Amino acid sequence: MADRRILVTGFGAFPGAPVNPTEALIGALRTARLPGIALEPHVLPVTWAGTGPALRGLIARLAPEAVLMFGLARGSRLLRLETRAVNAATTAHPDAEGVVQSAPVPWPGGPAERRSRADLAAVLAAVRTSGTPARLSKDAGTYLCNAALWTALAETDERTPVLFIHVPTLRPGRLTSERLLAAAVAAIEALRLPG
Repeated sequence: MADRRILVTGFGAFPGAPVNPTEALIGALRTARLPGIALEPHVLPVTWAGTGPALRGLIARLAPEAVLMFGLARGSRLLRLETRAVNAATTAHPDAEGVVQSAPVPWPGGPAERRSRADLAAVLAAVRTSGTPARLSKDAGTYLCNAALWTALAETDERTPVLFIHVPTLRPGRLTSERLLAAAVAAIEALRLPG
């Protein structure tokens, strides 16, 4: 039986975050070996012009059986599993190229939201079992993390689990790169549709 192909993404640096722990996480996942899973780890550009096209290209080329994305939420104290993407974008925060999104509704004519497709309870339990505090979150915000989740949900069919996880800034004694990797592996292994 063929391994299950899972696309896993992170982001690079952006204004206010010269170091993004999800970029290092993707680097660590490139050498991870998970039984029955073919990992496809990739770092997305933190730009309004680049995030969507890069993600669409990866999905078209790889045809993943699941998509799991990670991004940095500097103000968070724990991992947040995002339950939806919203049809909204901040017009206040520049991307890594200094560009500010000009359209507060980035997908005109689209739905107000797209719901994450995953067994959220199973992923949440797996992440917590790894020793990392986590909770469900109402949405992925209005920056490029939200745009990535929206794009992945729009570009895959209803049978494809798609989830975005926000991670806090790494801090010794609270969240280390090793614990983040363990949480990511647990989430990858638990990622599936409900039922």
